[in-house]
Amino acid sequence: MDESTLKRWSEPISATEDEKCQRAERMVKEATNGAQIYNGCKLSILSKGSYKNNTNVRLESDVDVTITCEDYFYYKPPPGYTIADMDIPKAEISYAKLHADVLTALCNKFGKDNVKAKSKCINIIDNSCRVSCDVTPTFRRRLYFSKKEYHTGVCYYDGNNNFIENYPEQHFINGVEKNNSTNYYYKKLVRVMKRVNLETTSRGLGNTQLSSFLVESLLWNIPNTKFQIADSYLEKAKNVLIALYNAIEDNSASSWNETSNILPLFSADRKWTTTDVKKWTELAWSIIE
Repeated sequence: MDESTLKRWSEPISATEDEKCQRAERMVKEATNGAQIYNGCKLSILSKGSYKNNTNVRLESDVDVTITCEDYFYYKPPPGYTIADMDIPKAEISYAKLHADVLTALCNKFGKDNVKAKSKCINIIDNSCRVSCDVTPTFRRRLYFSKKEYHTGVCYYDGNNNFIENYPEQHFINGVEKNNSTNYYYKKLVRVMKRVNLETTSRGLGNTQLSSFLVESLLWNIPNTKFQIADSYLEKAKNVLIALYNAIEDNSASSWNETSNILPLFSADRKWTTTDVKKWTELAWSIIE
């Protein structure tokens, strides 16, 4: 892979693409103005994902937004405690109602033909003025690590009634810190690897493409020095892939966390395994070499 291609892949989206992303996000916020969502609860509109984290790549620009009801939360007690120990009043919470109210508000704003309910989100179809936007209605999530202290995230149920929790605010903070600590090469190399990820599919290398979230989290766990000890993008990319491969081989990656540093990156309920990542790393190497 020539250096100029990797350098181009490392760059953020264009100003035109960015404006389309901003417009989609702005219109989602407008959709909630005056809408009666979950009995008029306090709402937070939060961007998350690659656009928020400035790791999205050209050709794959979209926006992920959560519409979060702040008045209610799901929680998990800390180790050694039960729900009865927590002294938290029980509340009746209906995710189905929150989802239905948000869906109605989005249909009123964008038109029913431009809104599609999917398993994990509500998709706003793109047009010439805005990019595609995935909107997830959520409640707050509290993951207690002591009786009074907790991590704050968001949570929802997917179309199969699976409970899903995310910690996008911590993800964003940790990504910024990592980027600053690597002289801004962390996010550049994330974009490079996301483009490599797309190449595994476009070159017909089988069903090996990883999720964008997983690629970003894998690189977050790579030591900072691996992003800095070489001058060229090619050598930096090779250093990152070697470190990733070695971590899979010696099983140290099995203890990695996602970028939020709250949830484990590899666990029984994940859709990916270290074996999947190892195979992807080998294919990624064959692409950039």
